[in-house]
Amino acid sequence: MFTHYDRPHIASLCEKAGLLQRALEHYTDLYDIKRAVVHTHLLKSDWLVNFFGTLSVEDTIECLKTMLQVSNEIVIENKPQLDLFSDFLGKHSAKPSSCCSSCHKVS
Repeated sequence: MFTHYDRPHIASLCEKAGLLQRALEHYTDLYDIKRAVVHTHLLKSDWLVNFFGTLSVEDTIECLKTMLQVSNEIVIENKPQLDLFSDFLGKHSAKPSSCCSSCHKVS
């Protein structure tokens, strides 16, 4: 019986097999995520935007910076979806009083 699920190992195997979406779903380390996320031509842009929604705002911004460093074409291809996501990023990086109550715990 299996008693341990090695997420990083499974993610690495998925990445090597070209299953980047599955790899990104398993990675937890930002370095690994940034390495895989630059191959956006293999990912559906809707899925990519949803994936960014699972990351913290800071991690998402780091991924976008990495994508820009690799190629501006990546961001241009996904611009319509990223525009929608930028509204989310802006709203959720704001002060708790200007954001929705579900994102920040107000004491």
